[in-house]
Amino acid sequence: MPEHTRRRRGRPPAGAHGDRVIDYPQLALRVPPSTYKRLQALAKLERQPQWRVLSHVLEHYIDLMPSDQRALVDGLARRAGKALSASRPRRTVDAPHPVTLLNVDDHEPMLFARSAIFRAEGFHVLEAQNGRMALDMARRHRPDVILLDVHLPDINGVEICRQLKANPETSGIKVVQLSATTKSPRDQLYGLETGGADIFLTEPLARGTLLSVVKRLVKATAA
Repeated sequence: MPEHTRRRRGRPPAGAHGDRVIDYPQLALRVPPSTYKRLQALAKLERQPQWRVLSHVLEHYIDLMPSDQRALVDGLARRAGKALSASRPRRTVDAPHPVTLLNVDDHEPMLFARSAIFRAEGFHVLEAQNGRMALDMARRHRPDVILLDVHLPDINGVEICRQLKANPETSGIKVVQLSATTKSPRDQLYGLETGGADIFLTEPLARGTLLSVVKRLVKATAA
């Protein structure tokens, strides 16, 4: 068979844009069947891979936003991008020394549930039910990561995070700020910029999502 008619197999070439798809983060995404069919149709029409079509659509959607909303998107991506785009870490249970996690929440059932999730993954879990206890335990035990609820009975979680990040002894601890009531991107960005948390998550939150975020933060710290 002539070389110019031979069917090429395997990974498609990078293309005119010079994309190296192998370097891109992997994305698991659930979409309705009708949306996926449109994506397939659009990719075929444009003769582009689906990932590039998604990228173009996303950029176009952001371009149509008001300027203040675009700034919020950029701010949130800038603050959380490194933690979320890190490569998948190996399971924590394989590590020679368990990762220490401080779980801070005044709601006892939620405190218990989160602690159980991370203990099952091999983490060494400490617990605190108010802000003063959280600050004291962070200074004494120097955990690798803190799960910090925003609404605590004595000190607001954003203020706790600010104090931790301002103290050279605890500034390197990764902080995951959690809130069941904060829904607005503005509030999330405020928490990130004011408190200095490494990432701000809103609940309800899937178990796998929380585990993935924490493990990526731990991996980023170790790198």
